[in-house]
Amino acid sequence: MTAKIVYHMAVENSIRRGDIGSVRADIHARAERVAAAAGPGFEVDSGIVPSGRRFRAAVIAATLGAKLAEADGLALTQAIDAAR
Repeated sequence: MTAKIVYHMAVENSIRRGDIGSVRADIHARAERVAAAAGPGFEVDSGIVPSGRRFRAAVIAATLGAKLAEADGLALTQAIDAAR
């Protein structure tokens, strides 16, 4: 007996692009938790990547204080576990 794998490209593309609301919301929520754990001055930048194929979220140091906190104490680097 052999197993048959049926691959649904449209579903896979929807998940990668974040068309499914829960996936997009989860990615954004994880980035928000990281930004909050990193401290003041860190912001979330999220959206569809330029190729239009995937949803992404990034946490950026938006203020001088946040940039110094990352440079001196690795605030953002240490906050990455909040994404779990």
